[in-house]
Amino acid sequence: MDRPGSSKGRSEEAHRDLRWQHNHQEARPYRRTLLVSRRRSHGERSSLSVLYGHTTLALAQRSAVVRATLHPGYDDRTLMNDIAVLELSHELQFSNRVQPVCLPTEDFPPLPGTIGIVAGWGYTSESGKQHRNPYLLFVTQAIKPQEYCVAKMQGYFYSPMTSFCAYRYGYDACQGDSGGGLMVLHEDRWYTVGIISYGVGCATPNVPGIYTDVTRYVGWLRHELRDEL
Repeated sequence: MDRPGSSKGRSEEAHRDLRWQHNHQEARPYRRTLLVSRRRSHGERSSLSVLYGHTTLALAQRSAVVRATLHPGYDDRTLMNDIAVLELSHELQFSNRVQPVCLPTEDFPPLPGTIGIVAGWGYTSESGKQHRNPYLLFVTQAIKPQEYCVAKMQGYFYSPMTSFCAYRYGYDACQGDSGGGLMVLHEDRWYTVGIISYGVGCATPNVPGIYTDVTRYVGWLRHELRDEL
C-alpha cells in the first residue's frame, strides 16, 4: 500500500511556474518554514535538508532543517494527521525562481471536480530499475467526491475527516513524491489544499491517491507558524 509518491506516465516537465516547489519531499515555504507530510520528515533532524531554487535537482540550492514539528495526532499505522512543519536554518530569499504558495482557509475545501497539480522529482515507475528523476515533473489530478474515495479505499485506513482523494487514469504520484502538495488555482493564486500521503502502487487503475486535507489543519498551522504570520 505504501506509495511514498513520482508519477507513473508522467511526461510533462515543470518550469518556473512551479517556483514554490522544494525537495525535501516537496515542501511549502514561508520564508523559513515548510509544510510536508509527517512520514517524509522522519529521521534525525540534522540529516534533513531542503533543495530549492531550480527545477533541476543538481542545480538547486540547499538549506538544512533545524526542527521538524510533527502533528501530535499522527498515527503511523493509519496515517491519520499525516502532516508536519519544517523549520529551515535560514530564511529563503524570494526571487523569480523562489516564491511562496498560499495556504487555504478553513472554508476553502477541496471540491470534487477541481483539477489540481502534483509535482515532484520522484520515480516514474513503481517497478523495474528506478532512479530519482533529476528534473521536476508534474501531472494534473481531479479531486473526487468523498463517497468515491471511501468506496475505492475499503480495507484501508482512509478517513474523510482528515483526507481526500484524487485520480487521473495513467497518471499519479509515486515513490519519492510524498510530502509534496496538491495545488489548485483560485482567482490567480495557487493554494496547497492537499499533501501527498499514500496510495496503492503508482497509477494503479481505478485506485486514487490519498492526500492530507490541509484545510482541516489551518488552526494547528496558524499556531505553529505564528512567528511567520
